[in-house]
Amino acid sequence: VEADETYQDQIIVIEVNGNDSKMNKPEDLLVRIDALCIILVTKGVLVVTIDYLPYRVTQHMTPGLTHKHLLNSINMSNDATGYYIMFSKVLLKEMFPQLTTVPKEYILNRRLNPIMKLDAKDYMLMIGIVERLRANIRRTNHIFHRVIVMNEAGNFIMELVNIGILQMGAVK
Repeated sequence: VEADETYQDQIIVIEVNGNDSKMNKPEDLLVRIDALCIILVTKGVLVVTIDYLPYRVTQHMTPGLTHKHLLNSINMSNDATGYYIMFSKVLLKEMFPQLTTVPKEYILNRRLNPIMKLDAKDYMLMIGIVERLRANIRRTNHIFHRVIVMNEAGNFIMELVNIGILQMGAVK
């Protein structure tokens, strides 16, 4: 799979298309990625095995993987589409040196429950941010290229975390 947009190998955005995929078994793939990986499913079905547990992911759902997860397999229907977004651990530490405002309950919940269901409004918000991120990555002649890319990457992560925290009811 080739990345559609990359930024200094720190941010990778891939547009996923089920027609280009091949089936694999959980024993075919045992990967721990030193990054934050988010998949936004826009259509079809994705079956992803994380930490030896299979998850069926459909539209408006998003698996989130960290360096603590083991990715075993990814299979998708022929009509599946979406986005695979990766943020390096180094980049995350640079962007968010202190994550003290994120409740520990949220971090533990995402570790144990890597799939998040988005409502239609939040889903469209996240898709819009991904599209802006992709557009900003392509704008290499912009004098503030790094700033606009980092801004959109930060927006993506902060909005996704905010949605997750609100869903948990961790913030009153």
